[in-house]
Amino acid sequence: MFNRIKVHIGFMLVFSFVIALIILGVYWFINSYVLRAYEKAMIANSEQLNAKIAQQVDLYFNDLSQLSRNSVANRNLMDDMRQLDKLTHELTQYETLFFDRSFESYSSYLINSSDFNTSKVYIFGRKNRFKFSYGPLLLESNFEKVYNSPAYRKKLESSSVLYIRNENRTDGNAPPSISSIRPFAEISGDVLGYIEVQQDYSRIAQIANLGKDGEAFIFDSDRRVIYPPLRIEPSVMNLLERAIAADGNGFVHGNYYYTARYSETSGLTTVIKHSDESVFKSLYTLQNTTLLLVLTILSLSVSAIYTISLRMTAPIRKLRSGILKVDFDNFQLFMNRKSPSNEMNMLNDAFQQMMERLKQSMKLELQSREKESKARFSALQSQMAPHFIHNILYLISISAQERRHEDVIAMCKKLSDMLRYLADSPWRPVKLEEEIQYTMNYLSLIQCKYEDFVDFAIDVRDTAYIVELPRLTIQPFVENAIQHAFGNINPPWKVSIDCSGDRFGWEIVIRDNGAGIAEERKLLLERQIAEILLSGTFEQPSGIGGMGILNTVMRLRMLYPNTLRIALDNGKEGLSVSIRGADESMT
Repeated sequence: MFNRIKVHIGFMLVFSFVIALIILGVYWFINSYVLRAYEKAMIANSEQLNAKIAQQVDLYFNDLSQLSRNSVANRNLMDDMRQLDKLTHELTQYETLFFDRSFESYSSYLINSSDFNTSKVYIFGRKNRFKFSYGPLLLESNFEKVYNSPAYRKKLESSSVLYIRNENRTDGNAPPSISSIRPFAEISGDVLGYIEVQQDYSRIAQIANLGKDGEAFIFDSDRRVIYPPLRIEPSVMNLLERAIAADGNGFVHGNYYYTARYSETSGLTTVIKHSDESVFKSLYTLQNTTLLLVLTILSLSVSAIYTISLRMTAPIRKLRSGILKVDFDNFQLFMNRKSPSNEMNMLNDAFQQMMERLKQSMKLELQSREKESKARFSALQSQMAPHFIHNILYLISISAQERRHEDVIAMCKKLSDMLRYLADSPWRPVKLEEEIQYTMNYLSLIQCKYEDFVDFAIDVRDTAYIVELPRLTIQPFVENAIQHAFGNINPPWKVSIDCSGDRFGWEIVIRDNGAGIAEERKLLLERQIAEILLSGTFEQPSGIGGMGILNTVMRLRMLYPNTLRIALDNGKEGLSVSIRGADESMT
C-alpha cells in the first residue's frame, strides 16, 4: 500500500511539473510576441475607424453648409428677397400668401433634391420682419439666438454660422438641433434676409453609432460638445479632454480604449471610446483558445491519475455503493464476491449479518409503534363517545318527557346509526362523506330540541368527499357552537359547514352567528392548539368545550402531523374555525 501511495504521489508531481512548464511557456510566448503584435494591430484598427467617422462627420457638415450656400445663390430666391425687402408696409394677406407659396416651392425643391430630406428651412426678412418655415421636423429655430448674439451676428454679416443646440451647450428643454444660418447679401454687402437650414440629430447619430462596441464624441474647434446631445458626466468629460490632449496617442482606462482624431479641414475633433473587449477581441480569442488547450491537457492528466486511483480503490467503492442502496425493503449488500481482496469479502459478510439483525429489530419497532398509535387513537376516540352520548340521551329524555313519541323513535334510530358509526374500527379514518352524514344525523337530533330556533347549512364540494378524517372531527365544533355560542343571542341561530379542496389540499370551515369567544379564552385555546401541533401534547382543556376540541385536534395531528393547520377567528357575526390539511403521502 505504501508503494502504491508513493507511485501515486510521484505521478501527481510529474504531471504537475509538466503542466506548469507548458502554462509558463505558452504565457511567456503570448506576452512576448503575440500580445504586443495584436495590441498594435487592434489599436491601428481603432484609429482607422476613428478616421472614417471623422471623414463622414466632415462630409455631413460640409453638405449642410453647401445646402444653405446653394439657397442664397439661387437667382429666383434672391429676386423674391429683393422684392420682399422693397416693401416697407405691413404685408397684406395676398402678399404673405404669395411669398409663402414661393418660398415653400423652393424649400420643397431644395430639401427633396438633396440627401437632407428631413431638414427644416426657415427664411427671415430684414430685421426679422418676415418669417417663413417649411419641413417635417418639430424643432425650434436657432436664428434668434444667433441674431441676438453679438459674436455670432458679426460673423453672420459676412459668412455662414453653424449653430449647435444640445444639453452640453445650451439651457432649456428644446429638442437638440444643428443649424446652418447664412445671409442673403447683395454684392454691395447689403443684407436682405437670412436662411436657416436645420437638422435634428438622427443623421449624425447614425454616423457616430458604434453599437455595443463603444461610443463616439464630436467636439468643435473650441472643444465644445457637438455630439452626443445628452449631457456628458464630468468624469467622462475629463477622460475625453485627456484623449484630445494626447495628440492622437490612445490610452486604456478601465474597460475602454480612448483615441482622438483632429480634422484639419473642419477643425472638428472626434473621440472614440471603444470597449476594451471589442478592440482586443482577437487577442482575447487567442488567450481563451490557449487556456482551453491548457485545460484540456490538465483534464487528460487528471483523467489518467483518476483512472489509476479508480482501480486502486474499486473494492471500497463497491462496498460503499452497496451500503447506499440499503433501505427497509432491501437489506442486501451487492458486493462482488470475486474481489481479489479477502479482507473486503470478510467485511462484506460482516455487514450483511449486521443488516439482517437490524432489519429484524426495525420490523419489531415498527410493529410496536403501529400498535401504540392505534391504541392511542382509539383511546382518544373513546373519550369523545361518552361525552357525546350523554348529550344525546339528555335530548331524548327531554323529548320523552314532552311525550313526543315519534321524535323519540326517530332520535333513537339516528342515535343507533351514530353509535354504529363510532363502534366500527374507531382507529380507522373515514371519508369526509361519512363524517358529514354523521354530523347531519347529530344536527337533526339537535333540531328536534330547538326546532326553528336553529338553522344549519352544509356545503361540500364534490372533490372533497374523498378526504380522510378521524371520526368525530366536525361534530365537536358544531356541538361547541350549540352549547356556548348562543347564550345571549336571539334566534335564529345559524351554523354553517363549508368543505372544499381534495386530498392534495382541503379545508373545512365551521361558522356560527353567536357571541364569539372571549379574547382571553381564545388566546388560551390557540396556545393549546399550537402546543398540540408542535409536540402532540397539551396541559389542560380550556373549559369552552375544550376537551372535545383539543381531543379532535390531537386525532387530526396523528393523521396529518406536518400539514395540519387550525385557525380561530372572532368575526363580526360569531366564531369561525378553519381546519386545513393535505395528504402527506403525496408530498
